[in-house]
Amino acid sequence: STERKSDKIAWDVFQADGLDAAVNETFSSFGFRVIDSSQVAGRFPGFDVNQFREEFGVGEDLTPETKNAAFNAIAGKIPLLVIATVDVLGSRVDTVDTGAIRVTVSVKAQVYQDDGLFYETVASVAPTQENATGESETAAETDALIKAAKLASTEIVNQLNAQGIQ
Repeated sequence: STERKSDKIAWDVFQADGLDAAVNETFSSFGFRVIDSSQVAGRFPGFDVNQFREEFGVGEDLTPETKNAAFNAIAGKIPLLVIATVDVLGSRVDTVDTGAIRVTVSVKAQVYQDDGLFYETVASVAPTQENATGESETAAETDALIKAAKLASTEIVNQLNAQGIQ
């Protein structure tokens, strides 16, 4: 018999400015107000961005306690909360096309809306992979992250608009 064990993965959590800009561009162009998470954390105790980073560094989701603390902190004040992750899956030399570096990323997102009692899920993007090539790993990674951010944020906006959420 064969025994298989799953990998224990620890993620490096980073803030990608280009990623934020791509998401903000999409939401803003469709009339949504975008508030930086650091402003929310600074104004609403219980909305702990550092806890988000810590938990995403060791897993793929937030604990119920962290999510509920965030929801409770902003309830009645901020009607929509988007929680999204983008994972850099790896890089390789693209031998088929140009010999450039190809980077693959995966994006997933959920949007929660305050209904007065709970935050219900009103839009989501399942894990979706995007890739890009570049002359360097950094260039390819940046392009892949921006492509993934635009893809996910556009899908979220489309889902929200289909429900009349603005």
